[in-house]
Amino acid sequence: TLLRNRPVLLLDEPFSGLDPETVASIRTVIADLVQSRGWHAILVSHQADDITALARRTYAIVDGQTRQTA
Repeated sequence: TLLRNRPVLLLDEPFSGLDPETVASIRTVIADLVQSRGWHAILVSHQADDITALARRTYAIVDGQTRQTA
């Protein structure tokens, strides 16, 4: 199977309404869960800190095209 029967966690701007201290702790919880349980996660965010903290691969939409970023 494509996802090897693992749950997929979909996060769309998940930290937008949280204060910085809460964001830091929730990021850690999410990262630990994804790692320890072998989940797949898709994070949609405009916040560079969220992306840097959680993503192994990043993509951007540029001129209507999806491109992998560095």
